[in-house]
Amino acid sequence: MSRVAELATITTGPATASTVYPAYPATSPATVGTTDRFRYRAVVDPATVGLDFEALAFATRRWEDPDTVAAFEQAVAAVPYVVQAQPLFGEPDCLLRVVAADLAAFQQLYDQRLATLPGVQRLTSTIVMKHVVDDRPLPA
Repeated sequence: MSRVAELATITTGPATASTVYPAYPATSPATVGTTDRFRYRAVVDPATVGLDFEALAFATRRWEDPDTVAAFEQAVAAVPYVVQAQPLFGEPDCLLRVVAADLAAFQQLYDQRLATLPGVQRLTSTIVMKHVVDDRPLPA
C-alpha cells in the first residue's frame, strides 16, 4: 500500500475509507466511496506525503479536433501529479493543478511530461504562493 493510500484510510470524520468502501484500492486521496447523492473523500495534507510544492500550468493546444482533445485528456489523466485538470473556454485551453516534491521535481515533470502532452502548442506555469481557501465544502 502506498503512503498516500495508507494515509487516505485515516480521517477524523465519522467514516473512514475502510468503513465507507472496504474494497477501495486506494491509489490516491480522491474518492473513497460514493452513494447516489454524496462522494466521500479522505483529505491528505500534501506535506505529509512529501508533495508540498504546487503549481498551476496553463496549456494551449495546437488543434481542437476531437482526437487531439481526447489524446490530451487521456495523457493528462495518466500523470499522477496532476491533481486537477479543467478544460476552459477561451485561452488557455486547460488549467492543470500540479503537485511535486519541490521546484526541481516540478521542473523535471514540466519538461518531461507536461510539455510533451499531445497537441500542446504552449505551456506556461505559475507557482502557488499559499492557499487562502482550500477544499471548502459546498454551501448549504
